[in-house]
Amino acid sequence: MTPTKYIERLVSNHQQLFGLKPKLTVHSPLEKGDHPEIDTRKLLDPDVVQKYQSIIGSIEWAVSFVRFPLQ
Repeated sequence: MTPTKYIERLVSNHQQLFGLKPKLTVHSPLEKGDHPEIDTRKLLDPDVVQKYQSIIGSIEWAVSFVRFPLQ
């Protein structure tokens, strides 16, 4: 599978899971004004944790094994 097709598949999977495409321009993992240290929300349900773990695994694979052309 080419890098482009793999990335397209990642975007498609994200859209199926969350109902929207991922942001393409992100400069930080946190949004302005976020304060995770004071977050008191409940932890995620096991099925949601599995979704996020799947996404992280796919991204790790892309970063580790897919070679992008340098331009």
